[in-house]
Amino acid sequence: MPLTIADPLEPQIGFHPYRAVFTLPYAVLPGASWTEDRPGEASGHAGVDALLNLTGVAVVSLREDRLTLIRDPGTAWESILRAAREVLARDFVASHAVFTPR
Repeated sequence: MPLTIADPLEPQIGFHPYRAVFTLPYAVLPGASWTEDRPGEASGHAGVDALLNLTGVAVVSLREDRLTLIRDPGTAWESILRAAREVLARDFVASHAVFTPR
């Protein structure tokens, strides 16, 4: 049976209506986890800061190779996902930048 690799720009949505989980191709935060819910505060990672500043994103959480977004209940995924995919492609997938929380 061939190994199936998740597309890092396609989130898993459905388990929780306000949560989208992206599986990155590398461990962005090796051996640790981190959660932020304060937009406008510098995190030390351009991608995390960009995601936190997207309209409708309430929380960004990292754990190993997983990035989780939690949206505001009043914002539909359709208005978040296009911009989130652009940030993920630029600041995570292409750069392979490891996150070191401040």
